[in-house]
Amino acid sequence: MIVSAIIGNEFRYAHTADEIDALIDEAFSGHFSYAVSRFYLSDRPCSNGDEDGNGHHYPGHALGLGTSDDGQFAALHFYATGVLVQSLNEPPLPDAPAVIYNTESDLYFPANAVIDQGTARIAVVEYCRTGTQPSSVDWQPCEII
Repeated sequence: MIVSAIIGNEFRYAHTADEIDALIDEAFSGHFSYAVSRFYLSDRPCSNGDEDGNGHHYPGHALGLGTSDDGQFAALHFYATGVLVQSLNEPPLPDAPAVIYNTESDLYFPANAVIDQGTARIAVVEYCRTGTQPSSVDWQPCEII
């Protein structure tokens, strides 16, 4: 299986555990807090078609990751057919930082979706291993699309 990720609006790919760890580290670096990173697990690299000439390919599921400016906090969303959820931290962190959800519409995750980096990292690793909704975090219906 291949992990495809869009980090900083660029495709990146990983085949080995070390490469996957490097992708996750990059997404949590804080350098990409201006955009949500997206992770996909599939039998082939994801593409928009115009990049590789092989046609448009995405699996029917993805995990999105937004981070704080320093990468120490994050919020997640997961989608699959019939499922759209975001992380839940109840009660919310008292001083939850702003975490971008959608840059085009300048939307942010709600404060109760912001979780610490360690918890978010465990969920991203779980998704990259299974391609399913991570069980290591609590989820709530997505308030924004």
